[in-house]
Amino acid sequence: MTGHYALRRAASLVPSLLLVVTATFALVHLAPGNPVNTLAGGQSSAEYRASLEQRFGLDRPLPEQYLRYVSRLARGDLGRSIIQGRPVAEVILERVPATLMLVVPALVLSAGVGAALGIAASRRPGSFRDRLLMVGALSGQCTPVFVSGLVLVLVFSLWLGWLPVQGMRTARSAGHGMEGTADLARHLVLPVVTLTLPHIAIIARLTRSGTINELHQPYVTTARAKGVAPGKVISRHALPNTLGPVATAIGNETAFLLGGAVITERIFGWPGLGRLTLDAALARDYPVMLGVVLVVAVAVALVNLAVDLLYPVLDPRVRLR
Repeated sequence: MTGHYALRRAASLVPSLLLVVTATFALVHLAPGNPVNTLAGGQSSAEYRASLEQRFGLDRPLPEQYLRYVSRLARGDLGRSIIQGRPVAEVILERVPATLMLVVPALVLSAGVGAALGIAASRRPGSFRDRLLMVGALSGQCTPVFVSGLVLVLVFSLWLGWLPVQGMRTARSAGHGMEGTADLARHLVLPVVTLTLPHIAIIARLTRSGTINELHQPYVTTARAKGVAPGKVISRHALPNTLGPVATAIGNETAFLLGGAVITERIFGWPGLGRLTLDAALARDYPVMLGVVLVVAVAVALVNLAVDLLYPVLDPRVRLR
């Protein structure tokens, strides 16, 4: 049953991804600007600009450009970067590891810390601890990434001097061994924390509300009547029934983490997909922009598919059909 469900879900992703490609293609081509302006410069002749447009197929009607792009995608070809002159797949693969270094720890931290804070708040609803944790969660969720990032840089980099401001490695670092690993870890701290803060708040609030709801169910009352310790009531009875919705939220947060990476990587000079996307947008490098959006869309779709397949494991009451 699980295999058939996975195949059906995977097949249903194709129209969604095609819609994403179509919408992105239309938006990037209808936006002001042209990659020829970047390549040719302001003093180039009209003949030279026309030759560049013909070389990259930009002189053709937009529907024809779209059909040619989709036909290349069907063959697994993301095209070539107009600005860099290299295959888009190669350009993207160079940046994926750096982005994963940010997104994976941020996802793990937001899930772990958020769930822990939500459980702590749910133990005594309405108490000072509950209100304090929820106010902190709301503050983290409402603060824009660029604000929290700049504040962290100001405090921990400029005032205290504990952590580096930008980049992935220090220029004088050896780049390998324990010294290189420690240097990379120091550069990771601020961007990972910046990316994590808003998502901790979302997971904490969801875990709290779900756990409180389960604590009012009859089976929890029965467990308490049997003398089960409060901590075990939450960990063994209430929490397992809360994990399903929380896991779904974590899957959905993947898209927001990848979106937040654009701003975070720009603030901290991190050479990942987010910075590549912004640079490509400024240069109007259409193939790179389309390639990054497609890769991110596929990644988000696969994460959500994995969460759906994991749901029955977290909640045996759910059956996939």
